[in-house]
Amino acid sequence: DLHSFPTRRSSDLELVAYSAGIDTEVTLGWTENGEATAWQICLNDDENNLIDANTNPFTVTGLTPETLYYAKVRANCGDLHSNWSDAVIMQPTLKTVIGMYDAVDVGYLPTNIFANYSMTEQIYTADELGEAGSISSIDFFNNSTGTASRNLQIYMKHCDVSSLSSNPWADWINITADDLVFSGTVDFASKAWTSITLDTPLDYNGTQNVVLKVADNTGIGSGQIYFLNNTNPEQILRARGVHGDQIYDPTDPTPYQYASPTTNR
Repeated sequence: DLHSFPTRRSSDLELVAYSAGIDTEVTLGWTENGEATAWQICLNDDENNLIDANTNPFTVTGLTPETLYYAKVRANCGDLHSNWSDAVIMQPTLKTVIGMYDAVDVGYLPTNIFANYSMTEQIYTADELGEAGSISSIDFFNNSTGTASRNLQIYMKHCDVSSLSSNPWADWINITADDLVFSGTVDFASKAWTSITLDTPLDYNGTQNVVLKVADNTGIGSGQIYFLNNTNPEQILRARGVHGDQIYDPTDPTPYQYASPTTNR
């Protein structure tokens, strides 16, 4: 599996589509503003080794897992070429990638770093998680140029809930102190995946859904940081959060009534 992420500006072509494939490839797609039927892809600004593409989208193969790549594309019309598109960043990984991702303007999962304190919960389904095994780390992509250091408490447990109520006063999924899998400081790097190694791995049973709850009790906002979130509207109802100027207790969330599930996951 792998990740790829767009940054956009005006050009003759614009990279707009990307998908997770196996651990050594990524599928890229772009808008074609003319009638070109052939294109060239450049990785890491190496214009001496261009990749010829005759389909849109096109799968780039032979990548190295856990390595950052920058890809750009241009139309190839023989002696004439369009301008290069802006680049996308992509990082092949051997880890499980859930869902299709896009660079949303506001991504408040796993935490709303603008707020002094926040709490979120997300549901990952058995279909998304796949076979049983030990979940020893989780990753989030900071789609911003800024960085942030946050004090997080992360809880995970099996659950049979598949969606969250649209009622902002609905009950949160119950968790206990025994469900704590990580507590500590997380440094989110710029334009990169941040991997959080769990203090207590979750032994996933392969059949149930999993709730992921994150309490951010840093006590001060960190500026403009946006996370790369899933834009699938069907999954919006599987995530929600609260934020403000109070310390949130995930094991006793009943007082927190502003919990509308409208955040992309």
